[in-house]
Amino acid sequence: MALIDADPLGSGLGLLLGGDHAGGARWGDLVERQGRMSWPALRETLPEISGVALITWEHGPAQPVPTAAMRAVLASAARGTDLVVVDLSRGLDTGAEEALRRTTVALLTVPADVHAVMSAARIAPRLSDRVADLRVVVRGASPALPAETVARALGLPLSGDIAPDPGLNRILERGDIPATRPKSPLRRFASDFVADICAAPDGMEADR
Repeated sequence: MALIDADPLGSGLGLLLGGDHAGGARWGDLVERQGRMSWPALRETLPEISGVALITWEHGPAQPVPTAAMRAVLASAARGTDLVVVDLSRGLDTGAEEALRRTTVALLTVPADVHAVMSAARIAPRLSDRVADLRVVVRGASPALPAETVARALGLPLSGDIAPDPGLNRILERGDIPATRPKSPLRRFASDFVADICAAPDGMEADR
Protein backbone atom coordinates (compact mmCIF):
# COMPACT_ATOMS: atom_id res chain seq x y z
CA MET A 1 0.00 0.00 0.00
CA ALA A 2 1.14 3.54 -0.77
CA LEU A 3 -0.16 6.67 0.96
CA ILE A 4 0.39 9.91 -0.95
CA ASP A 5 -0.04 13.35 0.59
CA ALA A 6 -1.18 15.69 -2.19
CA ASP A 7 -2.14 18.60 0.06
CA PRO A 8 0.69 21.18 0.05
CA LEU A 9 -1.15 23.35 2.58
CA GLY A 10 -1.86 20.64 5.16
CA SER A 11 0.17 19.77 8.24
CA GLY A 12 1.57 16.69 6.52
CA LEU A 13 0.57 13.05 6.81
CA GLY A 14 3.88 12.24 8.45
CA LEU A 15 2.93 14.42 11.41
CA LEU A 16 -0.63 13.08 11.46
CA LEU A 17 0.58 9.48 11.54
CA GLY A 18 3.29 9.98 14.14
CA GLY A 19 6.13 9.50 11.66
CA ASP A 20 7.22 13.08 11.08
CA HIS A 21 10.86 12.26 11.83
CA ALA A 22 11.01 9.05 9.79
CA GLY A 23 13.89 9.13 7.33
CA GLY A 24 13.34 9.05 3.60
CA ALA A 25 12.53 11.11 0.52
CA ARG A 26 9.83 13.79 0.53
CA TRP A 27 8.07 15.62 -2.28
CA GLY A 28 10.95 18.07 -2.50
CA ASP A 29 13.10 15.17 -3.71
CA LEU A 30 10.52 14.07 -6.27
CA VAL A 31 9.00 17.16 -7.89
CA GLU A 32 11.50 17.11 -10.75
CA ARG A 33 10.82 13.48 -11.58
CA GLN A 34 8.96 12.46 -14.70
CA GLY A 35 8.58 9.44 -16.91
CA ARG A 36 8.67 5.82 -15.82
CA MET A 37 10.02 5.05 -12.35
CA SER A 38 10.70 1.67 -10.78
CA TRP A 39 8.46 1.19 -7.76
CA PRO A 40 10.95 -1.02 -5.85
CA ALA A 41 13.63 1.66 -6.31
CA LEU A 42 11.27 4.48 -5.30
CA ARG A 43 9.84 2.46 -2.40
CA GLU A 44 13.31 1.95 -0.96
CA THR A 45 13.78 5.73 -0.61
CA LEU A 46 10.46 6.50 1.09
CA PRO A 47 9.50 6.76 4.76
CA GLU A 48 7.56 3.77 6.06
CA ILE A 49 4.91 3.92 8.78
CA SER A 50 3.37 0.64 9.97
CA GLY A 51 4.34 -1.03 6.70
CA VAL A 52 2.85 1.70 4.51
CA ALA A 53 5.04 3.65 2.06
CA LEU A 54 4.45 7.37 2.58
CA ILE A 55 5.03 10.28 0.21
CA THR A 56 4.59 13.55 2.07
CA TRP A 57 6.10 17.01 2.55
CA GLU A 58 9.11 18.53 4.22
CA HIS A 59 8.59 21.15 6.92
CA GLY A 60 8.09 24.69 5.71
CA PRO A 61 6.62 26.18 2.53
CA ALA A 62 5.38 23.79 -0.15
CA GLN A 63 4.21 24.19 -3.71
CA PRO A 64 1.67 22.05 -5.59
CA VAL A 65 3.16 18.93 -7.16
CA PRO A 66 3.74 19.39 -10.91
CA THR A 67 1.56 17.25 -13.15
CA ALA A 68 4.49 15.25 -14.56
CA ALA A 69 5.82 14.38 -11.11
CA MET A 70 2.41 13.35 -9.79
CA ARG A 71 1.81 11.25 -12.90
CA ALA A 72 5.17 9.51 -12.54
CA VAL A 73 4.74 8.78 -8.83
CA LEU A 74 1.15 7.54 -9.15
CA ALA A 75 1.95 5.34 -12.13
CA SER A 76 4.91 3.81 -10.29
CA ALA A 77 2.87 3.16 -7.13
CA ALA A 78 -0.04 1.71 -9.08
CA ARG A 79 2.26 -0.75 -10.83
CA GLY A 80 3.93 -1.85 -7.62
CA THR A 81 1.22 -1.91 -4.94
CA ASP A 82 -2.27 -3.28 -4.49
CA LEU A 83 -3.74 -0.01 -3.18
CA VAL A 84 -2.83 3.65 -3.62
CA VAL A 85 -4.49 6.22 -1.34
CA VAL A 86 -4.14 9.93 -2.13
CA ASP A 87 -5.08 12.68 0.30
CA LEU A 88 -6.20 15.70 -1.73
CA SER A 89 -6.44 19.35 -0.78
CA ARG A 90 -9.61 21.41 -0.86
CA GLY A 91 -8.25 23.34 -3.83
CA LEU A 92 -7.83 21.31 -7.01
CA ASP A 93 -4.30 22.23 -8.10
CA THR A 94 -2.56 20.56 -11.05
CA GLY A 95 -1.29 17.65 -8.96
CA ALA A 96 -4.76 16.99 -7.54
CA GLU A 97 -6.27 17.14 -11.02
CA GLU A 98 -3.81 14.50 -12.20
CA ALA A 99 -4.57 12.30 -9.18
CA LEU A 100 -8.31 12.53 -9.81
CA ARG A 101 -7.87 11.56 -13.46
CA ARG A 102 -6.20 8.36 -12.27
CA THR A 103 -8.63 7.61 -9.44
CA THR A 104 -11.09 4.73 -9.39
CA VAL A 105 -13.01 5.77 -6.27
CA ALA A 106 -12.96 9.18 -4.55
CA LEU A 107 -14.33 9.93 -1.10
CA LEU A 108 -15.60 13.38 -0.16
CA THR A 109 -15.49 13.58 3.64
CA VAL A 110 -18.12 15.94 5.05
CA PRO A 111 -18.87 16.79 8.71
CA ALA A 112 -22.57 16.59 9.57
CA ASP A 113 -22.92 20.35 9.72
CA VAL A 114 -25.04 22.61 7.52
CA HIS A 115 -22.14 24.92 6.69
CA ALA A 116 -19.89 21.98 5.79
CA VAL A 117 -22.58 20.49 3.57
CA MET A 118 -23.04 23.80 1.76
CA SER A 119 -19.28 24.03 1.24
CA ALA A 120 -19.14 20.45 -0.05
CA ALA A 121 -21.95 21.21 -2.49
CA ARG A 122 -19.68 23.78 -4.16
CA ILE A 123 -16.90 21.34 -4.94
CA ALA A 124 -18.87 18.11 -5.49
CA PRO A 125 -19.77 18.94 -9.14
CA ARG A 126 -16.11 19.66 -9.96
CA LEU A 127 -15.09 16.34 -8.46
CA SER A 128 -17.88 14.47 -10.24
CA ASP A 129 -16.64 15.82 -13.55
CA ARG A 130 -13.21 14.31 -12.92
CA VAL A 131 -13.85 10.92 -11.33
CA ALA A 132 -16.49 8.37 -12.28
CA ASP A 133 -17.13 7.01 -8.79
CA LEU A 134 -17.46 9.79 -6.19
CA ARG A 135 -18.96 8.92 -2.79
CA VAL A 136 -19.56 10.85 0.40
CA VAL A 137 -18.41 9.92 3.89
CA VAL A 138 -20.23 11.72 6.70
CA ARG A 139 -18.55 12.46 10.01
CA GLY A 140 -20.63 12.76 13.15
CA ALA A 141 -24.14 12.32 11.78
CA SER A 142 -26.98 12.87 14.22
CA PRO A 143 -30.79 12.52 14.29
CA ALA A 144 -30.96 16.23 13.41
CA LEU A 145 -28.77 15.70 10.33
CA PRO A 146 -28.57 12.03 9.33
CA ALA A 147 -25.90 10.79 6.96
CA GLU A 148 -28.53 9.89 4.38
CA THR A 149 -29.78 13.48 4.36
CA VAL A 150 -26.26 14.78 3.71
CA ALA A 151 -25.78 12.34 0.84
CA ARG A 152 -29.12 13.31 -0.72
CA ALA A 153 -28.30 17.01 -0.42
CA LEU A 154 -25.05 16.42 -2.33
CA GLY A 155 -26.56 14.00 -4.83
CA LEU A 156 -23.89 11.40 -4.03
CA PRO A 157 -23.96 7.78 -2.88
CA LEU A 158 -23.24 7.33 0.82
CA SER A 159 -20.10 5.32 1.51
CA GLY A 160 -20.36 5.46 5.28
CA ASP A 161 -20.92 7.40 8.48
CA ILE A 162 -18.02 7.78 10.92
CA ALA A 163 -19.24 8.27 14.47
CA PRO A 164 -17.50 10.81 16.74
CA ASP A 165 -14.39 9.49 18.49
CA PRO A 166 -13.79 11.46 21.71
CA GLY A 167 -10.28 10.09 22.12
CA LEU A 168 -9.04 10.92 18.62
CA ASN A 169 -7.74 14.41 19.42
CA ARG A 170 -5.70 13.09 22.36
CA ILE A 171 -4.18 10.41 20.15
CA LEU A 172 -3.17 12.98 17.54
CA GLU A 173 -1.76 15.35 20.15
CA ARG A 174 0.47 12.55 21.49
CA GLY A 175 1.75 11.88 17.98
CA ASP A 176 0.36 8.35 17.97
CA ILE A 177 -1.05 6.60 14.92
CA PRO A 178 -4.84 7.09 14.85
CA ALA A 179 -7.42 4.35 14.35
CA THR A 180 -5.39 1.52 15.89
CA ARG A 181 -7.93 0.67 18.59
CA PRO A 182 -10.25 -2.20 17.59
CA LYS A 183 -13.35 -0.16 18.50
CA SER A 184 -12.23 3.00 16.68
CA PRO A 185 -15.07 4.23 14.38
CA LEU A 186 -12.47 5.38 11.86
CA ARG A 187 -10.78 1.98 11.89
CA ARG A 188 -14.08 0.16 11.39
CA PHE A 189 -14.99 2.34 8.42
CA ALA A 190 -11.52 2.12 6.86
CA SER A 191 -11.33 -1.65 7.26
CA ASP A 192 -14.71 -2.20 5.63
CA PHE A 193 -14.02 0.28 2.84
CA VAL A 194 -10.56 -1.08 1.99
CA ALA A 195 -11.91 -4.63 1.95
CA ASP A 196 -14.57 -3.50 -0.52
CA ILE A 197 -12.05 -1.64 -2.70
CA CYS A 198 -9.55 -4.48 -2.74
CA ALA A 199 -12.28 -6.91 -3.76
CA ALA A 200 -12.91 -4.79 -6.88
CA PRO A 201 -10.53 -4.84 -9.86
CA ASP A 202 -7.84 -2.13 -10.10
CA GLY A 203 -8.60 0.19 -7.19
CA MET A 204 -7.06 3.56 -6.45
CA GLU A 205 -8.74 5.79 -3.93
CA ALA A 206 -8.50 9.53 -3.50
CA ASP A 207 -9.78 11.20 -0.40
CA ARG A 208 -10.24 14.82 0.46
